[in-house]
Amino acid sequence: DARFSFINPDQEPIDPEHPERAAKLPIFEMVDAIEVLNGACSEDENQFALRVARILGIAEVAGSDSHSAGSIGCVSTLFDEPIREVWDLIEAVRARRCRAGRGLLKGHVVPFDLP
Repeated sequence: DARFSFINPDQEPIDPEHPERAAKLPIFEMVDAIEVLNGACSEDENQFALRVARILGIAEVAGSDSHSAGSIGCVSTLFDEPIREVWDLIEAVRARRCRAGRGLLKGHVVPFDLP
């Protein structure tokens, strides 16, 4: 029983036990990163996205998906170098010089990883 699922173009269900199936979806040929940590998603959904990103070997980013002021910054993308302009951001993501993390608002950022 899948806790969440979606359907790929071949109509095969994809569940948390099969991130390798999701990694084969054609959409991933067009992306440089996956949002692996979203403040509005469940831990299972975030872990699934992280597994897919690791299978594909692409950058792992985060987004708070804030719908209220209190959730802004609950998760964040951490960069290895300062980002001064949009091209710095693009280069860092394409080169995988970033990672997802939690705790910025509490002053102690913890990188997001598999259990």
